[in-house]
Amino acid sequence: MTQFKPTWESLRTHRIPQWFGEAKFGIWSHWGPQSVARSGDWYARHLYGMQPWSEPWERKRAGRQHAHHRAHFQGGAKDLFRQWRAERFDPDELMDLYVSSGARYFVALATHCDNFDLWNSEQHGWNAARVGPGRDIVAAWERAARTAGLPFGLSFHHNWTWRWLDVAHGRDPETGEPYDGALTRADGAGTWWEGLDPAELYPERHEPGTKPPAREAERFYARVREALDRYRPDLVYLDDGRLPFGAGSVVESQPVSTAGLDLLAHYYNTCRSGGLVTLKDVPDADRTAVLLDCERRQLDEAQPYPWQFDTSDGEWFDCSDDDPMFHPARPRSRSCTR
Repeated sequence: MTQFKPTWESLRTHRIPQWFGEAKFGIWSHWGPQSVARSGDWYARHLYGMQPWSEPWERKRAGRQHAHHRAHFQGGAKDLFRQWRAERFDPDELMDLYVSSGARYFVALATHCDNFDLWNSEQHGWNAARVGPGRDIVAAWERAARTAGLPFGLSFHHNWTWRWLDVAHGRDPETGEPYDGALTRADGAGTWWEGLDPAELYPERHEPGTKPPAREAERFYARVREALDRYRPDLVYLDDGRLPFGAGSVVESQPVSTAGLDLLAHYYNTCRSGGLVTLKDVPDADRTAVLLDCERRQLDEAQPYPWQFDTSDGEWFDCSDDDPMFHPARPRSRSCTR
């Protein structure tokens, strides 16, 4: 068996596993605590409303979701997590439905941009086993998928947290009151979140456009590696154009991190099915080292290498509002095809 080294030269000798070429169609569960609000994607960010550094395109959605949050909930993102119970979650029943729908692989959300782990993480206290469901959601999905004979994947999006939850350091646009981004572990004494540290959930206060420090990359990859070593996924979805915190990443760190190469080498060297990692901006030279993923976009010509297309019939999280981006009030799952 080839032992991969953490270099692109070595990783380019990796080959896309045969199962992926045969699978053709998969289903992706994009489900987590933001589903509670039923107000669409980016909710954990936009519940804070528009901040001075928010992007202009966010204005409409941020206004809608902020108003929804004020009308139905209290507190910040951390308080939304507590509302997610998953009391009717039956992964075996859902997996039967997915298989009967034609799915030949299954991917579960591990951590979204809200920085909440859906597994019983030993490195991050803000997780589903400790807050909300009181259950390891990833482990439940993994058992159901394996029982159904499906290759199992995990998606990670919390590289975006640096740019995404910076709004927790802002102020309520209506009252001027500061949000919960500056709270400390000590502030939790006597509350439901006693013992948890908001500083581990929210990024440190920083100016817009500031590159994250190297410790953010170290934390990100430590948590991803923990999940990979525990659940042994056949596919790993990284929500970035290039390796998170590396050169060309949406959150390129300072200094530029090479930890992504270390993760790829470790994963490919330990994954029994060969391993598969997806990115969204992959030059031809790297098309066997990592898989090109096309989120809501198609390629206009036949490709010499496998690739993945993923989309949903609506927003990534369920949206029952009057003005959703796509279609309202439908189950949120992604379809993955190639």
